[in-house]
Amino acid sequence: MRNVWKIAPGLNASTWKECRARKCISINWLNDFDLSDFSHELVIQTLIELREGKKGSAETIRSFIHEVQPRDIVVANRGLSGVVGIGIVRSRYLPPSHKKNPNRRQQFSRHVRLVEWVIDVEIPLDKKLFNQPTLQRLKLQQIEQIKAEYSAKHPELRASLTRLFPCGLDADQADDGVDDFIPPDEDTRQTVERQVKARRGQKRFRDAQLRRFSGKCVVTGCCVVDLLEAAHLSPYRGEGHNHEANGLLLRADIHTLLDLNLMAINPADMRLLISVKLQEDETYRKYNRKELMCPAKTNISRESLIDRFEAFISAERER
Repeated sequence: MRNVWKIAPGLNASTWKECRARKCISINWLNDFDLSDFSHELVIQTLIELREGKKGSAETIRSFIHEVQPRDIVVANRGLSGVVGIGIVRSRYLPPSHKKNPNRRQQFSRHVRLVEWVIDVEIPLDKKLFNQPTLQRLKLQQIEQIKAEYSAKHPELRASLTRLFPCGLDADQADDGVDDFIPPDEDTRQTVERQVKARRGQKRFRDAQLRRFSGKCVVTGCCVVDLLEAAHLSPYRGEGHNHEANGLLLRADIHTLLDLNLMAINPADMRLLISVKLQEDETYRKYNRKELMCPAKTNISRESLIDRFEAFISAERER
């Protein structure tokens, strides 16, 4: 069977009119990034750095980009007990700059999938049927309730419901004219290279960290430049956070663990602490209590170190 997804067109269906008019559905995180090649861990890290969401948001992003498929069904909801429309997904994920993305010129909701809205009649449901997350895979019982209430309240839509929910129809057997492949606008290699560069940090900031730490990760000693990233101790929220004292040079995986509060630097002795969650992994356990490899008299913001350390301690208490 096709997957059926509940997706919220904005808070309380605030963007439903635009979604219906533009024949699409969208999500509203990290609007300046093409997330096609972002790993789940990188999405979480970027959300944390930009303070746009948490782990639950990353799960929604992953499902929207990688799990929703052309020919799947989407149910646009209003709150926990209302449906405003039902449609068929007609494209793969369209990143913000894609020429076929109808939201590419706006500031918000720029991650898009094209949708053919088969039903655009709103109905209230007799009970709360949905959960809070923006995107939710619906179970058979939920689907049957939606079908039953539409059939009862709008019998003229029964043919449309049969088209949307044909009994026993497998997505691989369907042939309803779906354009499930949209050629990319650019070479995929160029996209990957651009995103790797973005992840490494702004060029001037990264160059400063490479110079300050002699091109070596301060934790592992790794000197493979392509694996090194300029880490912001105080998460990046604008150009003011690119002061060189707010940075360290870290191997990519160490950077990720630091941003996820699975590692921290004790400002009292400049030694690394690792989370209890990493104690079973020899790869990272060996770095516990290791002193940072910093050139003498390197200026590192003590205030930023303290903020990071306190966030780590707080996270450990909750684990």
